[in-house]
Amino acid sequence: MRRTITLLVLVTLLLASCSNPRIDTSSKDSMKSSIEKVRQSLPEDKRGEFDEALSILYMSQMRNILTQGMPLPIYPEQKLKELINGKTGLEIIASAEDIKRKLQEERKKHILQEIKKLEEKKHLPKMTNFSWLNSKLFEHVITSKNDNIMTRKS
Repeated sequence: MRRTITLLVLVTLLLASCSNPRIDTSSKDSMKSSIEKVRQSLPEDKRGEFDEALSILYMSQMRNILTQGMPLPIYPEQKLKELINGKTGLEIIASAEDIKRKLQEERKKHILQEIKKLEEKKHLPKMTNFSWLNSKLFEHVITSKNDNIMTRKS
């Protein structure tokens, strides 16, 4: 029985040491070193994606703070720490992809709303009976200009 428990503990430790490293945001130094460990654990073709993902997550936190009117002082770094703590590199990349997808959906929704507004304006009734030559404003402008011209000549 003891042998089984010892073997289980060893296997668990072995599996834990082989798992992907996770980001630790408990301090600035641990965050910096754990981000570098996570980055180094990724294949080379994923490292650029990881760096971009961190930037996207940071900028999304900036956007959230600005658009949601969060009370100050809330800094994007604090929110970013909460967001990335305990995540692996692939989880960070997946989170950034999710944010990009949501932003694309928001942009699409906004564009469709703008198109709808423009289409509604297109169907506004036209002023077919309006004529500049018959308008009082036109008469006033022409009269004023003529008066000014006559007074300047005099």
